[in-house]
Amino acid sequence: SPEKRWKITNEDWRNRERWKDYEAAVADAIRLTSNAEAPWTIVPANDKLFARVFAIRTVVQAIQDRLKRA
Repeated sequence: SPEKRWKITNEDWRNRERWKDYEAAVADAIRLTSNAEAPWTIVPANDKLFARVFAIRTVVQAIQDRLKRA
């Protein structure tokens, strides 16, 4: 039903209370694992179609850049 997507559970509230912890963990993961050979790309994801197009364009650009260096 359309109303189900608005249902908020206790787990949702618990997760929201930990939002700063999640942000810190993501920042650490990016800082510790992103490098020149395998960089992270942050995909803006408020709009599903935009996010998908952004991701595809990012991959295509990376392939094109790599082919130019080959």
